[in-house]
Amino acid sequence: MATPIWKDTEIDLGTAEYSDFVISSGGAGEIYRGRAYRRPGEARVRARINDVCADYLTAGLPVMAHLSTTLSYAARSFTYSILATGRIGILDFVKDYSYDYGRDYSAQTLSSPAVGRADARQWIMATRLGTGAVTFTLRFKSGGTSTVRAASVTGSGGAATGVIDLTRYPGVESVSCGTAEYAVAGDCFRHVLYYVNAHGGWDSLLIEGVSSEADELERFTAGRRSDNSSPESRGTENYLNSVEKTHALRTGWLSDGESSRMHEVLNSTGVYLFDLGTRLMRPVVLTGTTTEYKTYKGNGNRLVNYTINARIAQQMERR
Repeated sequence: MATPIWKDTEIDLGTAEYSDFVISSGGAGEIYRGRAYRRPGEARVRARINDVCADYLTAGLPVMAHLSTTLSYAARSFTYSILATGRIGILDFVKDYSYDYGRDYSAQTLSSPAVGRADARQWIMATRLGTGAVTFTLRFKSGGTSTVRAASVTGSGGAATGVIDLTRYPGVESVSCGTAEYAVAGDCFRHVLYYVNAHGGWDSLLIEGVSSEADELERFTAGRRSDNSSPESRGTENYLNSVEKTHALRTGWLSDGESSRMHEVLNSTGVYLFDLGTRLMRPVVLTGTTTEYKTYKGNGNRLVNYTINARIAQQMERR
Protein backbone atom coordinates (compact mmCIF):
# COMPACT_ATOMS: atom_id res chain seq x y z
CA MET A 1 0.00 0.00 0.00
CA ALA A 2 1.26 3.49 -0.84
CA THR A 3 2.48 5.86 1.88
CA PRO A 4 1.59 9.59 1.97
CA ILE A 5 4.68 11.71 1.42
CA TRP A 6 4.04 13.82 4.55
CA LYS A 7 4.34 10.77 6.80
CA ASP A 8 7.88 10.27 8.11
CA THR A 9 9.24 7.03 6.65
CA GLU A 10 12.47 5.41 7.85
CA ILE A 11 14.39 2.58 6.21
CA ASP A 12 16.42 0.05 8.19
CA LEU A 13 20.03 -0.05 6.98
CA GLY A 14 21.42 -2.72 9.33
CA THR A 15 23.48 -2.94 12.52
CA ALA A 16 26.84 -1.59 11.36
CA GLU A 17 28.20 1.71 12.65
CA TYR A 18 27.18 3.35 9.37
CA SER A 19 25.73 2.34 6.03
CA ASP A 20 26.01 3.72 2.50
CA PHE A 21 22.83 3.64 0.44
CA VAL A 22 21.33 4.83 -2.82
CA ILE A 23 17.76 5.89 -3.68
CA SER A 24 16.52 5.55 -7.27
CA SER A 25 13.23 6.26 -8.98
CA GLY A 26 12.09 5.10 -12.39
CA GLY A 27 13.18 7.25 -15.30
CA ALA A 28 14.83 9.73 -12.92
CA GLY A 29 17.51 7.15 -12.07
CA GLU A 30 19.64 7.73 -9.00
CA ILE A 31 18.26 10.66 -6.99
CA TYR A 32 20.26 10.35 -3.75
CA ARG A 33 23.48 8.75 -2.55
CA GLY A 34 24.53 9.10 1.06
CA ARG A 35 25.77 7.60 4.32
CA ALA A 36 23.75 7.19 7.50
CA TYR A 37 25.18 6.59 11.00
CA ARG A 38 23.63 4.91 14.02
CA ARG A 39 22.09 7.37 16.40
CA PRO A 40 23.47 7.31 19.96
CA GLY A 41 21.82 4.61 22.05
CA GLU A 42 20.26 2.79 19.07
CA ALA A 43 21.19 -0.64 17.77
CA ARG A 44 20.35 -0.12 14.08
CA VAL A 45 21.06 2.45 11.39
CA ARG A 46 17.94 4.21 10.17
CA ALA A 47 17.42 6.93 7.56
CA ARG A 48 14.33 9.01 6.90
CA ILE A 49 13.75 9.23 3.16
CA ASN A 50 10.31 10.72 2.49
CA ASP A 51 11.73 14.26 2.35
CA VAL A 52 14.31 13.11 -0.21
CA CYS A 53 11.60 11.66 -2.44
CA ALA A 54 9.11 14.54 -2.14
CA ASP A 55 10.49 16.63 -5.03
CA TYR A 56 10.03 13.73 -7.44
CA LEU A 57 6.28 13.46 -6.84
CA THR A 58 5.28 16.11 -9.35
CA ALA A 59 1.71 16.45 -10.57
CA GLY A 60 2.15 17.63 -14.16
CA LEU A 61 -0.75 19.23 -15.99
CA PRO A 62 -2.22 16.58 -18.34
CA VAL A 63 -2.19 17.10 -22.09
CA MET A 64 -5.41 18.87 -23.06
CA ALA A 65 -6.55 16.63 -25.87
CA HIS A 66 -9.09 13.85 -26.25
CA LEU A 67 -7.80 10.56 -24.78
CA SER A 68 -4.40 12.11 -24.04
CA THR A 69 -2.57 12.08 -20.76
CA THR A 70 0.71 12.66 -19.01
CA LEU A 71 1.71 10.62 -15.99
CA SER A 72 1.05 12.88 -13.06
CA TYR A 73 3.26 10.96 -10.62
CA ALA A 74 0.78 11.53 -7.85
CA ALA A 75 2.21 8.16 -6.81
CA ARG A 76 5.60 6.69 -7.57
CA SER A 77 7.85 3.78 -6.59
CA PHE A 78 11.29 4.40 -5.07
CA THR A 79 14.04 1.80 -4.72
CA TYR A 80 16.68 1.99 -2.00
CA SER A 81 19.85 -0.11 -2.21
CA ILE A 82 22.20 -0.83 0.71
CA LEU A 83 25.66 -0.90 -0.86
CA ALA A 84 27.40 -3.06 1.76
CA THR A 85 24.90 -5.92 1.64
CA GLY A 86 23.28 -5.45 -1.75
CA ARG A 87 19.84 -5.57 -0.12
CA ILE A 88 17.15 -3.78 -2.10
CA GLY A 89 13.81 -2.42 -0.89
CA ILE A 90 10.92 -0.70 -2.63
CA LEU A 91 8.57 1.95 -1.25
CA ASP A 92 5.57 3.59 -2.94
CA PHE A 93 4.83 7.21 -2.06
CA VAL A 94 1.73 9.27 -2.86
CA LYS A 95 1.83 13.05 -3.36
CA ASP A 96 -0.51 13.46 -0.41
CA TYR A 97 -0.41 16.52 1.86
CA SER A 98 -3.77 15.99 3.54
CA TYR A 99 -2.27 14.87 6.88
CA ASP A 100 -5.21 12.51 7.07
CA TYR A 101 -4.39 9.40 9.11
CA GLY A 102 -7.67 7.77 8.10
CA ARG A 103 -7.14 7.87 4.33
CA ASP A 104 -7.55 4.47 2.66
CA TYR A 105 -5.02 4.13 -0.16
CA SER A 106 -6.56 0.91 -1.37
CA ALA A 107 -9.13 3.21 -3.03
CA GLN A 108 -8.08 3.59 -6.66
CA THR A 109 -9.28 7.11 -7.45
CA LEU A 110 -7.39 10.10 -6.05
CA SER A 111 -9.88 12.60 -7.49
CA SER A 112 -13.04 13.84 -5.78
CA PRO A 113 -14.12 17.41 -6.65
CA ALA A 114 -15.30 19.78 -3.95
CA VAL A 115 -18.21 20.87 -6.15
CA GLY A 116 -19.30 18.30 -8.72
CA ARG A 117 -20.60 20.51 -11.53
CA ALA A 118 -19.13 21.02 -14.99
CA ASP A 119 -19.68 23.04 -18.15
CA ALA A 120 -20.50 21.08 -21.32
CA ARG A 121 -17.43 22.64 -23.03
CA GLN A 122 -14.76 21.82 -20.47
CA TRP A 123 -12.27 19.02 -19.97
CA ILE A 124 -12.77 16.56 -17.13
CA MET A 125 -9.71 15.12 -15.35
CA ALA A 126 -9.38 12.27 -12.89
CA THR A 127 -6.31 10.63 -11.34
CA ARG A 128 -6.12 6.90 -10.68
CA LEU A 129 -3.72 5.01 -8.41
CA GLY A 130 -2.45 1.46 -8.81
CA THR A 131 -2.78 -0.63 -11.95
CA GLY A 132 -5.43 -0.54 -14.66
CA ALA A 133 -7.11 2.13 -16.74
CA VAL A 134 -8.59 5.54 -16.04
CA THR A 135 -12.14 5.13 -17.35
CA PHE A 136 -15.03 7.59 -17.37
CA THR A 137 -18.72 6.68 -17.36
CA LEU A 138 -20.87 9.14 -19.32
CA ARG A 139 -24.62 9.32 -18.82
CA PHE A 140 -26.67 11.08 -21.48
CA LYS A 141 -29.92 13.01 -21.30
CA SER A 142 -31.40 10.41 -23.63
CA GLY A 143 -30.91 7.77 -20.91
CA GLY A 144 -27.97 5.99 -22.51
CA THR A 145 -24.49 5.47 -21.06
CA SER A 146 -20.99 5.18 -22.50
CA THR A 147 -17.61 4.19 -21.06
CA VAL A 148 -14.45 5.99 -22.23
CA ARG A 149 -10.97 4.67 -21.52
CA ALA A 150 -8.78 7.78 -21.12
CA ALA A 151 -5.43 6.54 -19.77
CA SER A 152 -3.59 3.52 -18.40
CA VAL A 153 -1.57 3.19 -15.21
CA THR A 154 1.70 1.29 -15.51
CA GLY A 155 3.26 -0.31 -12.44
CA SER A 156 1.72 -0.90 -9.04
CA GLY A 157 3.32 2.27 -7.65
CA GLY A 158 2.20 4.51 -10.50
CA ALA A 159 -0.64 6.90 -11.14
CA ALA A 160 -2.10 8.47 -14.25
CA THR A 161 -4.47 11.33 -14.96
CA GLY A 162 -7.10 10.74 -17.62
CA VAL A 163 -8.66 13.59 -19.60
CA ILE A 164 -11.83 13.75 -21.68
CA ASP A 165 -13.20 16.68 -23.69
CA LEU A 166 -16.94 17.06 -23.07
CA THR A 167 -17.42 18.93 -26.36
CA ARG A 168 -16.97 15.55 -28.08
CA TYR A 169 -19.99 14.10 -26.26
CA PRO A 170 -23.12 16.20 -26.96
CA GLY A 171 -26.03 15.61 -24.64
CA VAL A 172 -23.98 14.43 -21.65
CA GLU A 173 -25.84 14.82 -18.37
CA SER A 174 -23.21 13.53 -15.92
CA VAL A 175 -19.67 12.09 -15.82
CA SER A 176 -18.06 9.86 -13.22
CA CYS A 177 -14.70 8.22 -12.63
CA GLY A 178 -14.59 6.41 -9.32
CA THR A 179 -15.12 9.01 -6.59
CA ALA A 180 -14.97 11.88 -9.11
CA GLU A 181 -18.51 12.78 -10.16
CA TYR A 182 -19.72 15.77 -12.18
CA ALA A 183 -23.20 16.90 -13.21
CA VAL A 184 -23.17 18.96 -16.43
CA ALA A 185 -24.68 22.31 -15.44
CA GLY A 186 -24.99 23.88 -18.92
CA ASP A 187 -22.73 25.63 -21.39
CA CYS A 188 -22.93 29.30 -20.42
CA PHE A 189 -20.01 29.70 -18.01
CA ARG A 190 -16.62 31.32 -18.59
CA HIS A 191 -13.95 29.96 -16.23
CA VAL A 192 -12.84 26.68 -14.66
CA LEU A 193 -10.15 26.18 -12.02
CA TYR A 194 -8.12 22.96 -12.31
CA TYR A 195 -6.23 22.04 -9.15
CA VAL A 196 -4.19 19.31 -7.48
CA ASN A 197 -6.12 18.23 -4.40
CA ALA A 198 -4.69 17.33 -0.99
CA HIS A 199 -4.32 13.66 -1.99
CA GLY A 200 -2.36 14.39 -5.17
CA GLY A 201 -5.16 13.94 -7.73
CA TRP A 202 -6.55 16.40 -10.28
CA ASP A 203 -10.00 17.98 -9.84
CA SER A 204 -11.80 21.02 -11.24
CA LEU A 205 -14.07 23.78 -9.94
CA LEU A 206 -16.56 25.44 -12.29
CA ILE A 207 -16.87 29.19 -11.63
CA GLU A 208 -20.64 29.65 -11.75
CA GLY A 209 -20.84 33.28 -10.63
CA VAL A 210 -19.76 36.57 -12.21
CA SER A 211 -16.01 37.03 -12.59
CA SER A 212 -13.99 40.21 -13.05
CA GLU A 213 -10.51 40.87 -14.40
CA ALA A 214 -8.03 43.65 -13.60
CA ASP A 215 -4.53 44.70 -14.59
CA GLU A 216 -2.05 46.06 -12.07
CA LEU A 217 0.63 48.11 -13.81
CA GLU A 218 4.10 48.81 -12.45
CA ARG A 219 6.17 51.37 -14.38
CA PHE A 220 9.96 51.46 -14.40
CA THR A 221 11.53 54.78 -15.33
CA ALA A 222 15.00 56.32 -15.55
CA GLY A 223 16.16 59.94 -15.63
CA ARG A 224 18.24 61.16 -18.52
CA ARG A 225 19.56 64.38 -19.95
CA SER A 226 17.05 66.02 -22.30
CA ASP A 227 17.00 68.64 -25.02
CA ASN A 228 14.19 71.05 -24.23
CA SER A 229 14.07 72.26 -27.83
CA SER A 230 13.16 68.80 -29.18
CA PRO A 231 9.62 67.38 -28.74
CA GLU A 232 11.01 63.85 -28.79
CA SER A 233 13.62 64.36 -26.09
CA ARG A 234 12.66 62.87 -22.71
CA GLY A 235 13.97 63.78 -19.30
CA THR A 236 12.25 60.69 -17.88
CA GLU A 237 12.25 57.48 -19.89
CA ASN A 238 9.63 54.77 -19.27
CA TYR A 239 11.74 51.77 -20.27
CA LEU A 240 9.58 48.94 -18.90
CA ASN A 241 6.00 48.28 -17.83
CA SER A 242 5.20 45.13 -15.89
CA VAL A 243 1.57 43.99 -15.99
CA GLU A 244 0.10 41.75 -13.31
CA LYS A 245 -3.25 40.30 -14.33
CA THR A 246 -5.67 39.32 -11.58
CA HIS A 247 -9.10 37.69 -11.53
CA ALA A 248 -11.88 37.79 -8.95
CA LEU A 249 -13.74 34.49 -9.45
CA ARG A 250 -17.14 34.13 -7.81
CA THR A 251 -18.47 30.64 -7.18
CA GLY A 252 -22.11 29.67 -7.16
CA TRP A 253 -24.02 29.21 -3.91
CA LEU A 254 -22.57 26.12 -2.24
CA SER A 255 -24.07 23.85 0.36
CA ASP A 256 -22.40 23.32 3.74
CA GLY A 257 -21.11 19.97 2.48
CA GLU A 258 -19.56 21.52 -0.62
CA SER A 259 -18.06 24.46 1.24
CA SER A 260 -16.53 22.11 3.82
CA ARG A 261 -14.37 20.72 1.02
CA MET A 262 -13.34 24.04 -0.55
CA HIS A 263 -10.05 23.81 1.34
CA GLU A 264 -9.02 21.32 -1.36
CA VAL A 265 -9.10 24.21 -3.85
CA LEU A 266 -7.96 27.09 -1.66
CA ASN A 267 -4.95 25.26 -0.17
CA SER A 268 -3.69 23.85 -3.48
CA THR A 269 -0.26 24.90 -4.75
CA GLY A 270 -0.97 23.64 -8.30
CA VAL A 271 -3.86 25.67 -9.76
CA TYR A 272 -4.67 26.57 -13.38
CA LEU A 273 -7.35 28.88 -14.80
CA PHE A 274 -9.09 27.73 -17.99
CA ASP A 275 -11.04 30.23 -20.12
CA LEU A 276 -13.92 28.38 -21.77
CA GLY A 277 -14.29 31.15 -24.36
CA THR A 278 -10.70 31.43 -25.57
CA ARG A 279 -9.71 27.81 -24.60
CA LEU A 280 -6.63 29.26 -22.92
CA MET A 281 -5.08 27.53 -19.86
CA ARG A 282 -2.84 29.60 -17.57
CA PRO A 283 -1.17 28.91 -14.19
CA VAL A 284 -2.42 31.03 -11.30
CA VAL A 285 -1.62 31.69 -7.66
CA LEU A 286 -4.62 32.02 -5.33
CA THR A 287 -4.01 35.13 -3.23
CA GLY A 288 -7.09 35.23 -0.98
CA THR A 289 -10.83 34.74 -0.64
CA THR A 290 -13.90 36.47 0.72
CA THR A 291 -16.98 34.57 1.86
CA GLU A 292 -20.69 35.46 1.84
CA TYR A 293 -23.41 33.51 3.65
CA LYS A 294 -27.13 33.20 2.93
CA THR A 295 -29.31 31.71 5.70
CA TYR A 296 -32.97 30.83 5.24
CA LYS A 297 -35.25 31.91 8.08
CA GLY A 298 -37.70 29.04 7.74
CA ASN A 299 -35.38 26.06 8.11
CA GLY A 300 -32.03 27.60 9.02
CA ASN A 301 -30.30 26.08 5.99
CA ARG A 302 -27.22 27.98 4.88
CA LEU A 303 -25.56 28.54 1.53
CA VAL A 304 -22.02 29.84 1.05
CA ASN A 305 -20.52 31.89 -1.76
CA TYR A 306 -16.78 32.40 -2.33
CA THR A 307 -14.93 35.09 -4.24
CA ILE A 308 -11.52 33.65 -5.08
CA ASN A 309 -8.74 36.09 -5.95
CA ALA A 310 -6.25 34.67 -8.45
CA ARG A 311 -3.10 36.13 -9.96
CA ILE A 312 -1.77 34.91 -13.31
CA ALA A 313 1.58 33.28 -12.52
CA GLN A 314 3.27 34.41 -15.72
CA GLN A 315 5.16 37.63 -16.20
CA MET A 316 3.89 40.07 -18.82
CA GLU A 317 6.17 42.94 -19.81
CA ARG A 318 6.15 45.75 -22.33
CA ARG A 319 9.43 47.42 -23.19
